[in-house]
Amino acid sequence: MNILCIRRAHRFSPSSVERDAQIMQSVAALLQKAEHHVVTCAEENVPEFINQCSWDCIVSMTRSEAALTLLAQAEQHGIRILNSPSTLLKSDRVNLTTRLLTQQIPMPATTFVRHPNTAQLPFPYWAKRGGAGAETKSDVVFIESAEQLRSLPYVSEEYIAVAHAEGDLIKFYGVAGTAFFHYYYPTAATDGFSKFGLERINGRPAYHSFDETTFKSIAAHAAKAAGFDIYGGDAIITADNKILVIDFNDFPSFANCRTAAAEAIFQRINNYGERT
Repeated sequence: MNILCIRRAHRFSPSSVERDAQIMQSVAALLQKAEHHVVTCAEENVPEFINQCSWDCIVSMTRSEAALTLLAQAEQHGIRILNSPSTLLKSDRVNLTTRLLTQQIPMPATTFVRHPNTAQLPFPYWAKRGGAGAETKSDVVFIESAEQLRSLPYVSEEYIAVAHAEGDLIKFYGVAGTAFFHYYYPTAATDGFSKFGLERINGRPAYHSFDETTFKSIAAHAAKAAGFDIYGGDAIITADNKILVIDFNDFPSFANCRTAAAEAIFQRINNYGERT
């Protein structure tokens, strides 16, 4: 197969440029080893490469509207693309959260507001800008008081206000159509990686028990609702053993499980090729 691999633009990889690049490099290496014709490019160079070859499959970490629009046009002409650019164009935080809630993914109390100070939620809660995924620390803010609210700017996007859930924070990863599923506790080690340092708010894990099969099922259901083949997210395990999804996103860096994730993505791409 002729396969184009697209790296994510740096601005969409806050504190994770190298980590995001490494997962794509790992996937490309497996595809080349399997004797596929593989070309790798940066998200900014999609206009140059999209028509360079008759691509059988594209694996993409793209998030910019301009690049996604070009890829969506290619998708309409029958090129299989992971993750679907047509879906991603409709996956700003408001639309994605709405899809998850509509499909009854277990989540903390969530409201859509024009500004966090209009949220009908008790403190503390999380204020998330309703645009695309977080690019800066100010896009997701932990609100503990009315005084904090006064420092937040008004922006054109809608906000999502999410009740803070106490419990163990877990990061999880999956690839649809494969057996791959991985999770870990990011605050178990004091030197664990964090993009913006927000994980520390939930503190060290107490390791509340939960059903792993149920957790995997919830993640797979969320991926189907989102329309993502390659996905990751964050969940809280509460003291009464509930699983609450607090974040969901497309194509993470898989830094804690890169080898296994790359193999799963490789498998998913091959399965796509068999369907063409």
